[in-house]
Amino acid sequence: MFSKKIIWLCILAVLPLSLPVEAADAQLLIDRAHYWSKLGRSELAVFAWQDLLLVEPDNAEALAALSQAAAAVESVAVVAPAVESVTAPVVEPAPVTEPVA
Repeated sequence: MFSKKIIWLCILAVLPLSLPVEAADAQLLIDRAHYWSKLGRSELAVFAWQDLLLVEPDNAEALAALSQAAAAVESVAVVAPAVESVTAPVVEPAPVTEPVA
């Protein structure tokens, strides 16, 4: 079976994921959100901002960033269909041929 060492390593690997976020981690979450935003990964930045609001529910920076993200999502939802209609490839209909008897 598995050795005790492997079992403990698995427990320790999962443990940080289940611990609650503490107030001391607020700056880390802010840094993480800025990092993901700079890389263009706004969905991951949103997760960091949401985690920050669990620690500091009145954090103005997180609230502003999430409202900007919501506005961006709304504008994409409005603009995306128009862009798709303009950039959709034109499909030429296949020529009609007479069936061979």
